[in-house]
Amino acid sequence: MIVQGNTTLAACQNFDRETHVNWLSVRGLQDKELIQRIGEEYHIHPLIVEDILHTKQRPKVESYGNMLFITLRLYYIINEQIKSQQISFVLQNNVLISFREHDTGIFQLIKDRIEAGQNQIRRKGEDYLLYSLLDAIVDNYFVVLDSLSERIQALEDDITLHPQKSQLLKLQKLKRTMITMRKHVWPVRELFNNLERNEIDFFEQENKPYLRDLNDHIFRVIDTIETYRDILTSLMDLYHSMLSNRMNEVMKTLTVLSSIFIPLTFIVGVYGMNFDNMPELHSQNGYFILWGIMGALTLGLIIYFKKQKWF
Repeated sequence: MIVQGNTTLAACQNFDRETHVNWLSVRGLQDKELIQRIGEEYHIHPLIVEDILHTKQRPKVESYGNMLFITLRLYYIINEQIKSQQISFVLQNNVLISFREHDTGIFQLIKDRIEAGQNQIRRKGEDYLLYSLLDAIVDNYFVVLDSLSERIQALEDDITLHPQKSQLLKLQKLKRTMITMRKHVWPVRELFNNLERNEIDFFEQENKPYLRDLNDHIFRVIDTIETYRDILTSLMDLYHSMLSNRMNEVMKTLTVLSSIFIPLTFIVGVYGMNFDNMPELHSQNGYFILWGIMGALTLGLIIYFKKQKWF
């Protein structure tokens, strides 16, 4: 049974907790009094309630006797912006309570399957339901990483074609996102390891293989994050290298032009001196001859630079 929407806490008290699996989905953590009342109704430890309300928790799993508490970070995309929020779970006998800051629709597919009644979630216990929700969160990591991959690829193409300062700002923003995501995802590996190593006895034996599947997925997520972070570091090096190459091209062009005009400037300087005994000054065709020499010299330097592959 799923409890969501505007269902009151009083209505939840009438649900059968002995023979049916109940999923209480709480959206919004602004009403602290309501969260505390839920904690009292379901005998949730005060430390768990405190962790639920404090939305900057490190991902972790804790056992409190007859209940299991799990909290981790969900990443999702809204309007092409990468967002995150804390999601917490409290697992008891035939009861699973989930706490979210906002509704992102990530669990909608699971709800639809439960309501259709044709999925094994309906036939299994609350531990399998918890696995399904955790699996949806991990799968959404891949969705976010795919989006980041497209942005990285587009940025790499832009840097290769025409490096600009705005691209460096985008690179820094993407790298900061990857570092933050890594900080939130890395502890999830420890969380799933604790579940898989049977340190927490809330999963039935037949459902233990699903925990190994979660562990495998989170390893892939972490490996992908590390790969993308290295790519971003390489792109920063590529950006600086492209700028350096561009500056070298500019300097090479200026050097070639300077090399061409230096001998011409020397000739002009020599014939600009005010000496009377300069025979070329009184030559009738001296002006045209000098232009011919300067043109031939320029052409010769251009041919030489071309053979040297300076441009």
